[in-house]
Amino acid sequence: MGCALVAALHAHMREQGIRSVWVAADSEEAQAFYRACGYDTDELQGVILSRTLDS
Repeated sequence: MGCALVAALHAHMREQGIRSVWVAADSEEAQAFYRACGYDTDELQGVILSRTLDS
């Protein structure tokens, strides 16, 4: 259910012309959740995860 909510947010962001997003996730559980939603961990800052939104 959580990834469905993130997917809806991504759809809204695409409609607004936003093509990338990042989040700060400071717990292993949060990082695992965002990775499951397609985010990648930033190599330099392990608590930052990002994703490019497809058109």
